[in-house]
Order: sequence, then structure tokens, then C-alpha cells
Amino acid sequence: MKKIFLLIAVLFFTISAFSQTDTKNNFRIGGGSAFFGSGDVIGYTFYNSYNRVFLRNFSLENALNFSYGSRKQDKTY
Repeated sequence: MKKIFLLIAVLFFTISAFSQTDTKNNFRIGGGSAFFGSGDVIGYTFYNSYNRVFLRNFSLENALNFSYGSRKQDKTY
């Protein structure tokens, strides 16, 4: 039963990944957490991008990303 449920879930997510609309202009914005270095510096990130589809297999995309991270220093006196 678990295998059948897993198979249906994988099939559903695969089909939804390929069901995109035919738009010429795409604009995306987003944000999230960011990890710098070996994971000891954490921060946040924001991004936006614009994608223009010219042909079926050719498109151009411009993107601007901003990330900020800081680490709290131990204050020893």
C-alpha cells in the first residue's frame, strides 16, 4: 500500500512539473534563508527575475539577487 501511494505521489508531482502555461513574459519574486561559508553564518536572501520566451527552446532571463548574512560574535572580556 505504501509503494502504491508513493508511486501515485511521484507521478502526480512529475505531471504537475510539466504543466506550465504558454506565457511569453514571466516575472518572479521570492525570498528565504541563506547559509554562507560552512553554514556558520546565516542570513536572508531576496530575488526577482524576468524571463522572456522568444522561441520554444530559446529564452532570456535577467535576475537580481540580494543576500545578507551575519554571525553573532562572542564577547569575551
